[in-house]
Amino acid sequence: MNRLEAIVTEVQQNEGVSLVRFDASGVSLAMVGLEPPVNIAPKRRVRLGIKATHIALAASTPEQTTLQNALPVRIEAIDEGEILASIQCRFHDTPLEAIVPMSAIESLKLAPGDRAWALFLESEVFVLEIFS
Repeated sequence: MNRLEAIVTEVQQNEGVSLVRFDASGVSLAMVGLEPPVNIAPKRRVRLGIKATHIALAASTPEQTTLQNALPVRIEAIDEGEILASIQCRFHDTPLEAIVPMSAIESLKLAPGDRAWALFLESEVFVLEIFS
């Protein structure tokens, strides 16, 4: 489970759907859900969760995409399996893991030390903890 600290910047609700925006070390992130977590409000510090299997990697800057969540990362290690690879990345001081198909790693030619983008849907972000 990936954990990422952020600050809530905006909370919107309409017709039973909520959109919460965050600032994570200067990078804007978004979370969409049916109901926002209780006690979430702008300026609150939170710990977000993102499953490793819900993170995709891009070798270049993502452009013209509906994804609103893109973190610049540096690849630290790649644990290759027969079908899947576990990619250890770092976003500033925060370690992240992405589990992706080996064929994707081979086609992108990703290697430790490379810069990449960790991408994930707004619906795949969840709040683990709200700090007081």
